This record gives sequence, structure tokens and C-alpha cells, in this order.
Amino acid sequence: MLRQILKVIFFLTLLTGISLFTYAQKGSTPINEVGKAPEQVKVVRNNKPAPLEGWSALFNDINSLLKDNNTCDTNSFALFEVELDTNGKVKYVDAIWEVLSCRKGRKLVFEKLTKTAWDVSNWDFKTNPECKVLVPADLHFTDVNISRMATHPIGMQKFYAKIGQDFNYPSVCLEAGLSGFVVLQFMVDKDGSLHNIRSVNGDSGCKPFVEEAIRVLKKQGRWIPGKQAGSFVKMQLKLPIRLEAN
Repeated sequence: MLRQILKVIFFLTLLTGISLFTYAQKGSTPINEVGKAPEQVKVVRNNKPAPLEGWSALFNDINSLLKDNNTCDTNSFALFEVELDTNGKVKYVDAIWEVLSCRKGRKLVFEKLTKTAWDVSNWDFKTNPECKVLVPADLHFTDVNISRMATHPIGMQKFYAKIGQDFNYPSVCLEAGLSGFVVLQFMVDKDGSLHNIRSVNGDSGCKPFVEEAIRVLKKQGRWIPGKQAGSFVKMQLKLPIRLEAN
């Protein structure tokens, strides 16, 4: 019987910026075949580091910074890893993954994260001496007056948890010890239906990753559409999913 520790990281981004992200870890549960869901899913939130200014303020600052400096006109996206010391000061920042290239945007976000102070009061440095946090960021700014972002009816926290519960690590990828990073891009229409769901970063080393990610996203049903000036509007979102087989 194959036993693995699977890690799945979810965070949702809009073309106008970042809204929220969570971390879900699947414990050491046996997985024998595709279609059999792990029995336990632990959503870890409270012990994670957080910027002292708050996540929303941090992402608003990043958006303003990118807008003021007229960064990329391409839809560039990056995932930054930030390591912190026991005082919440940044030890290093590294862009560990990027869709398309935007050096100017990457540099601006890097400088912002380097100067950001963090709350690490709930982190157990004795058990986990390396305190790291992942920060997703669009590296361009699209000036769209959105009065309400598209959201899932059950709330985004429960949506992320449901994605983690429903996601079945493809057995062919698991047996080969393959990890992956899948970024789904999709459109939430005016009626809340999803369209144009596709991967924007290839198959991430194992094609079934993409197929499973699309299946799970479709399973979640209709969304509450976004609004602009009081009217429902189409909104394009991204859902990056990182999977690790250790």
C-alpha cells in the first residue's frame, strides 16, 4: 500500500490583484487509485505567518506600486517564497515560479516583500526552525473598476477547503513521485457559470494534474458573478494549485 504526504496549496487571483490564499495539507493517508479521496484533510491557517499590515493591505500596496510604475502589459504571474526570522523580519525573498516574464514587476514586488514586517507569533520555531510563507502576485495592473469580485456561494475559505477535499492526487503521478504546479484560468460569466477553463502553464510535468484540477473546479458549481457599476460583469480568475509528493 502506497503511503505519501501530499501537500496542496491553493490561492485565487484576479487580474486586478490578489484576494486570498489558504494552505491545505493532506495527511499520511493511503491512496490506492484515482477516484478514492483521502480520508483526512487538515486546513492549516492560524499558525501561518501574516503581514502586520494585513493581507488585503499588502496586496493593495503591491497593486498601487505596479500601477504607479506602469509595469507589464502581459498577464504575468509569480509565486514568491519569503523566509522569516523569529522577529518577523525577512531573511530572503525568492521568486520560485513565474508565468511569462516581467522583470520590472518582479523586482518591484521583491523590494516590497523585502521591506514587509510579519507577525510570526503563532509559528513554532522549535518544531519548524525554517519559517517560510508563499505570496502570489500578478506582476501587472489592470485598472478595472470592480465594485464586487466574483466569489463562490459557500465563501472562499470553504471553497478552498472543498477543493482540497475533492482533489484526488493522480495515481500515475503519485507512483512516479511527480510533484506539480497547475494554474487554471477561467471566466466567471454574468450568470455565475464557468467558461474557458484551461491551464496556462502546460501540464506541469504530469498531464493528469490538469485533468483532475479542471474536474474538481467544475464540480464546485456556479459562482456569484462580479459587479461593476451595479451591473453583473464577466470576470477572469486564476486558480494556481501546487502539489507535492514527498
